[in-house]
Amino acid sequence: MMNVFVLSNRTERKDKKLLGLTPDSRILFQAKAAGATKAVLLRRAALKTPLAPDGLKLVLEDRFDLDADPEKVARMLAGSVDGPVCVFDSEAIFQRDFAAYAFAHGSNTTFKAGSRTVAAVRFDAAISVDEDIAGRAVDTTTPGGIKAAKKMLLNGLRKPVLVDGIVGYYIMRPITLRVTSVIVNTPIRPNHVTAFCMILGFLGAAMVAVAGNRAWMMQVGMLLYFAGATLDCVDGEMARLKYAGSYIGAWFDTISDDFTTAAMLVAMGFYQGQMTGNTLWVIIGATAALVFLVGEVWVYYWLATVYHSGDVLDFQWATGRKKKPSAETFTDYLSLMAKRDFFSFALLVMSLFGLVSWGLVWLSFMMYVFIVYVVVDIVLSLKNRGWRTGSSN
Repeated sequence: MMNVFVLSNRTERKDKKLLGLTPDSRILFQAKAAGATKAVLLRRAALKTPLAPDGLKLVLEDRFDLDADPEKVARMLAGSVDGPVCVFDSEAIFQRDFAAYAFAHGSNTTFKAGSRTVAAVRFDAAISVDEDIAGRAVDTTTPGGIKAAKKMLLNGLRKPVLVDGIVGYYIMRPITLRVTSVIVNTPIRPNHVTAFCMILGFLGAAMVAVAGNRAWMMQVGMLLYFAGATLDCVDGEMARLKYAGSYIGAWFDTISDDFTTAAMLVAMGFYQGQMTGNTLWVIIGATAALVFLVGEVWVYYWLATVYHSGDVLDFQWATGRKKKPSAETFTDYLSLMAKRDFFSFALLVMSLFGLVSWGLVWLSFMMYVFIVYVVVDIVLSLKNRGWRTGSSN
């Protein structure tokens, strides 16, 4: 087991939050995420006890006289503890996964960000090898270091296009990263953002449903729905920055997304039915919403019982389709059109041109395709019982 030590921050920012966490706390959360169960904070200045994650035993050791870089401290500590030593300097900010990256090293390594040593791993008394981790860590004692650290952390929240979607990657994410950077240090929590986005989605659907011949109301409703879909990225960004993700939060996010989408389908059916006097549109919207939710129940069941996750991206289809970091086939590109970022934006654009019927038919068609895919998954699962639990024959 890796022995984790953190050299406390001595700068004027030592007790100030940087995108949700103080410098010391950020490293403690990163170490816990990488598998550490204990960490020793070597306090080199008077500071408040930092927030530490549940499950991580935090030991505070006052070392106001300690003035050495992580490599020298690692050499000093290596002989006094059993097992390898990893020392971080919290006057640097590290990428989210850096602790796991450092722990994976099997030999003495000194990590440098520019000319400054910011971390070190030591297993024995042998010579340490220097490794430049520019891009993975930023020295915050230099001019512009804080700004560069914020940029690194925010850019680390970006996901591949195949995960975020085209509109999500190029339009939504640039907006939400700015929103997140503004509110992450406030008392607002990820679940608060999820609830706000759900309200926007339902309010938008309600406006569309009762708009009648008031096109402007329908368009405002579509705008609210798109705004809710856009800001829905903020809760995940805040959770990752503050290591505040939760099982309940993931489920809340997933269910709110699905139910607001179903509500919009029903709303578009009502709107188009009022505009044309044809109840068939109401049936189309309501049926599409129903089959979508029925299909999601199948996904929810396996997420809850096997994958123990509230993120639909963790669901593995029996056809073998899995999430990938980049598009490789035509099907991968086609799947981008079925993502919420794309259809919420497309519905907004269609509403501006009075093409709600087109949007309803297109979105309903995707829901029918989805339920067919679910039926195929059910059939394949019945033929190969237990494959998801690893007990198939």
